[in-house]
Amino acid sequence: MRKIKKIMMVAMSMILVAGMVMPLHAAGKVTVKASGTATPAYQYGQEKELKLTITNGTDTAIENVVVTPQVKANIEKWPFEIENVSYEQKVDKIEAGKSYELTYDVKAREDVASKYYNVKFDVSYDGLENAFEQSVFVKMTAKPEERQQENPEENTQKDPQPQQPSGDTGVYNSEPMMYTGVQVADQQRHRHLFRE
Repeated sequence: MRKIKKIMMVAMSMILVAGMVMPLHAAGKVTVKASGTATPAYQYGQEKELKLTITNGTDTAIENVVVTPQVKANIEKWPFEIENVSYEQKVDKIEAGKSYELTYDVKAREDVASKYYNVKFDVSYDGLENAFEQSVFVKMTAKPEERQQENPEENTQKDPQPQQPSGDTGVYNSEPMMYTGVQVADQQRHRHLFRE
């Protein structure tokens, strides 16, 4: 029985020591999100800053913080123009419970769709075994579709809109009127027949 107690005491001691030397992020959380309360919004082709706030929610300072957007050529993954070789940003140190603002100069692509995009960032810092992924949503507005102007020559070829009968005429005629001598005489004869 004494051997079991000793083994249990050693196991408990090891668990306590392991808990004290766990990575920093286990005590709290490091987050990256869009600065402010509104979703960042962009229009096609617009150059604008994307501001992110990285918050150290752990109980100790974190050092050598690196935030890197997952830049992709695929517009569904990265709705901004790729104008830089690297978008990685570094922060030397963020104290416990403090935040730091990062600013990215970005330009919305000309061919973005009007929708929300989930932009992903990789975050790492000293003492963290693996980088973790953080998402930020951005709202994009697409370029209005250009309407093709109708050719005026085509308009003369189209049938005009039917005219509704007005007043006491009682005859509905959707055919275009022609003003040649024979056709006018035919129209007068038809009007005479319908009035009776």
